[in-house]
Amino acid sequence: IMKKIISVLLLSVLFSASASAYKVYWHGSHSCGVWVDEEKRDSMMFLAMQTWVSGFVTGINSTGISELKDTDIEAMTLFVSNYCNANPLDNVANAAEALTQELKE
Repeated sequence: IMKKIISVLLLSVLFSASASAYKVYWHGSHSCGVWVDEEKRDSMMFLAMQTWVSGFVTGINSTGISELKDTDIEAMTLFVSNYCNANPLDNVANAAEALTQELKE
C-alpha cells in the first residue's frame, strides 16, 4: 500500500506542473483527478481545494488588473468541477485560471 501511495504522490507531482509562469503551492497543485475524487467524497480535502480556488480568484480580483464578474462558491465549484471532469490530468490551479478568464468582464 505504501508503494501505491508514493507512486500516486509522485505522479501527482509530475502531472501537476502548471503551464503558468509561477509556482503553484499547496492545494492548487493537486490534479483535477484529485478534485473529482474528493468532491465525490465531500471530504475536508475538497473543502480545502474549494477554499484555495476561492482565494485564488479573490487574489486575482484584488489586483485591480481586471475586474471579475460577481459569482459565488457554488458557481465557482461547478465551473472547476466541469473543467476537472474534462481535464483530469490538469491541475486545480489551471482550472482556477480558466475560471478567472471566464469571469473577466
